[in-house]
Amino acid sequence: MRLALIISKKKETAQSLSQILRLFQFEKIEYTDSASDARRRIQEKDYTLVVICCPLYHELGADLALDILEGNGPEVVLIVKRDELAQAETRLAEAPCFVVTTPINKALLIRDVRFMLNARDKRERLERQNKKLASRMDDLKLQYRAKLLLMGHLDMTEDEAHRYIQKQAMNNRRTPGMVARSIIDLYESR
Repeated sequence: MRLALIISKKKETAQSLSQILRLFQFEKIEYTDSASDARRRIQEKDYTLVVICCPLYHELGADLALDILEGNGPEVVLIVKRDELAQAETRLAEAPCFVVTTPINKALLIRDVRFMLNARDKRERLERQNKKLASRMDDLKLQYRAKLLLMGHLDMTEDEAHRYIQKQAMNNRRTPGMVARSIIDLYESR
């Protein structure tokens, strides 16, 4: 579920940004005018995108952006006045944050948000793929260890041990990794 949070002193600015973000099919677009409230909300919900309109009441927007970007949190767009651009870019040089100046160029903002969301989707796909591959590698390690135990304790060849694990998995409707784990538990507990 895609959630967006707009942080701005001016409600009118938040409403116009909300109209732009609706192009990206966010399920919910929330608004706050307080950096402390934004921090609390970010702790409670998994936002996809946070847009910070500077200046804020009691804090610099760049500091809030840096706090939000710690860890694997939401994507951040920081909107600053043109004369504050150099300072914001210097402050956020190492952070994965887009800095946009006012007056807002709608086309550029749309392009930047699209880029950020596409990059986020691709990163999430790669993370899921990495988890799947890591799980598969762990499974293969277990199977190899189980084959070695079968070869050592039952004098099987590697092919026989492999076939035994596969046959047990099919017969018992379990994964080869589960069968390997039970073989390891059986022979290593002795």
